[in-house]
Amino acid sequence: MAEKEKKPKTGSKQEIDYPLILLSFLMVVVGVLIFIGYDYLKDDAPSTTAIIADASGDASSGAESTPAIKDKATPSAEKSSAKTAGSTKAEPKSVAKKPESTVRENKPAVAPKEKEKTTSTAKMESLPSGGKTITHTVKSGETFSSIARRYNLSNAALKSLNPQIKDEAKDLKSNVTQLKVRVKAIHTVGPGDILSKVATKYGVSKSLIMSANGKSRDYAARGENLIIPFP
Repeated sequence: MAEKEKKPKTGSKQEIDYPLILLSFLMVVVGVLIFIGYDYLKDDAPSTTAIIADASGDASSGAESTPAIKDKATPSAEKSSAKTAGSTKAEPKSVAKKPESTVRENKPAVAPKEKEKTTSTAKMESLPSGGKTITHTVKSGETFSSIARRYNLSNAALKSLNPQIKDEAKDLKSNVTQLKVRVKAIHTVGPGDILSKVATKYGVSKSLIMSANGKSRDYAARGENLIIPFP
């Protein structure tokens, strides 16, 4: 009986010892792993810090090098800009000189022709074409302009017909000076020729016929020569 009771006690002690051994073994393994991991992290920390330091150093060196490049490049840029500015300033002068020379060369050749054309056209426009030329003796109180108005002519037309008149005020002498006048026609009054009928025939207003003939009333005698001015 005593021997049978002792056997279970020894078996319980063996069962209790195995778990403790496993637990202690696991603790040792965990401790070793923690130690190895700590050493690994400790060894990697300097390398990572060195990499970060190198990266920051490269960035700072790059930032410092770029101003140097800019500083070196700025003198050349300034020289090139100065050259371009000088070239652009020099070019307008040469361009501006060419038109002046061409204008100066063309003026003498073109100006006389234009003057001749203008003077000739002015004479052609001022002088009426066709008609007849009569002579008018200046009377007292008449002026150069009043004579031109009487025959419905411009001062330029009357002046071109009488180039001898240099001064319109001094060269006109009453009952002495004779002026050439251009008129459309000379009409001899026939039977039934009243002024309105004669005006319609020549396409001239009756008032112009009365002014050219010095008439103050609407009357024309038979056989009278009427001066018909240009309309």
